[in-house]
Amino acid sequence: MKASEEEYLAALTAFSAQARRLWDVTYCGGEPPYDFHFKGTSNLYRYWDATRQVEFTFRMAERALTVHLREEIEYLRLFDEVCRRVEAHFDLRQNHLFTLVNAALERNGRLSKSIRRRFADKVEGAALDFVESVTREVLEEAAEEAGEAAAAP
Repeated sequence: MKASEEEYLAALTAFSAQARRLWDVTYCGGEPPYDFHFKGTSNLYRYWDATRQVEFTFRMAERALTVHLREEIEYLRLFDEVCRRVEAHFDLRQNHLFTLVNAALERNGRLSKSIRRRFADKVEGAALDFVESVTREVLEEAAEEAGEAAAAP
């Protein structure tokens, strides 16, 4: 929804703009600081048309299921594959491995200098290098697979 903030605000405003016209709000400065007076009937709230809000929510749910969930599944597939390959060669603490793999995936197979410094006394340099190289391999393989899938009829 954050990426669709304008659409979200438009859906909210579709109702609130018409409802707002039926309220007199006066700043009085005391306690309470505002005086609210409703000029309409309760039908506005009882029978309001939520079509735009429901359609927006449906689009966001659909996007979550068809785009974001697929992206998350793909990320987890890559993450698991990198972890599996690293674990076949190095015995790292699980929390170290997970942090390193996440960091490498976020930077397309590169560990930042700060991550390397943070793990310098916890993980041997060869393992850090291996995490990078395996991550790049897995990302390249995934890109090839995606290219083949896109080219397939």
